[in-house]
Amino acid sequence: MDAISFGKIVQIREVLLKPQAKGARVIRFESGDPSFAVPPHVLEAIAEAGAAGKTHFAPNDGIPELRAALTGKELL
Repeated sequence: MDAISFGKIVQIREVLLKPQAKGARVIRFESGDPSFAVPPHVLEAIAEAGAAGKTHFAPNDGIPELRAALTGKELL
């Protein structure tokens, strides 16, 4: 077991926990455990997405509708 290393995301988390433990404000997105309270409108959007069956990982190149909205263009 000593030869097995943590994955990169866990290594990043460990680096971020040190300044956070000293009181620094660190916003972490690495493990699916936000370091801040989730706003009510985000919780509502999560519930709506779950009810709509959006319960799987997004495509590697991103959610087409979100990408289109961010760029203001229709993506095929």
